[in-house]
Amino acid sequence: MSMPSATASRSGRSILIIMGLLVIASLGYFTTRYFTQKSGFQQAQVDIDQYKLEIQELEVRIQDFERTMEDKNLDLAEKEKLLNEKYKELESIVSRLQAERKLNRISQEKMKQLEGQLSTLQSQVDTYRAEIGKLQSDNQALTGQVDVFRENETRLRSEYRTLEERHVAQNKELEQTVKIASVLKTKDFRFLNVRKAGKEEQDVTFSRGRLKELKVCFTLQENRIAAQGMRELFLVIENPDGTIQANFGEGFSGSFPHNGSESVFTSRLEADFRQDDLEVCIPYRPANGAFAKGAHRVYIYAEGYLIGQSAFSVK
Repeated sequence: MSMPSATASRSGRSILIIMGLLVIASLGYFTTRYFTQKSGFQQAQVDIDQYKLEIQELEVRIQDFERTMEDKNLDLAEKEKLLNEKYKELESIVSRLQAERKLNRISQEKMKQLEGQLSTLQSQVDTYRAEIGKLQSDNQALTGQVDVFRENETRLRSEYRTLEERHVAQNKELEQTVKIASVLKTKDFRFLNVRKAGKEEQDVTFSRGRLKELKVCFTLQENRIAAQGMRELFLVIENPDGTIQANFGEGFSGSFPHNGSESVFTSRLEADFRQDDLEVCIPYRPANGAFAKGAHRVYIYAEGYLIGQSAFSVK
């Protein structure tokens, strides 16, 4: 009777030992799983804190971008480049968070919180992008207007130069017309042989022995365009041989400017012209007391122009 009892006792102890071992193994498994999960949660928590820090730093830089937009020393291309850099940082954070989410390293609640912050930053970046886009569009429109203004300015300058050149040409033409119209003219030439005691004989043919002093008379014609005032008139008598009759010794003759050079005149007179017909006589006495035989040409000059001519002869 004692043998079966001993056997039963040993069997009971074996069962207890096995159950104890099972309990210990279970405790080890759950303990290991607990610490593994706790370690993973702590790693995820560290990653979340890092993301929060990155997002906060990026948020500060995006908020600070307002000053960049107001900086007049930067053009729109530079501002757009700086904004794109921030956009790439934002995309990098979003991409890494999505990878973490696939690995179940971030809880749904934390992910929503971070996504909310990122969505706000995305809206701010989009707002700046839209503002830059509008400014670029406005600049393009203004550039187009400036191009039109420049084309108009170029066209107007060209038209102005054309009008100015035409105006200058017309003025020159008018000045030339007035200048020509204001040139004095002569008419009614008369030749007087001045005899002794002042007696004067008018003719066009004179005896050489009797012609000792000559007066060349003519009329300055009325001219309402010519200015009033004193005029210096030059008499040039051309001898039959083509030389100029001159008497320098008695002060009748001299030189005057004509065609860019100095020419000899026979005699001269100053006349006060008042725009009406004016009778003028210029006296002359030859140096040797006589004129050469033959035809003598007579020319009257004033202000550089030949204003009249005639002739007389000596026999």
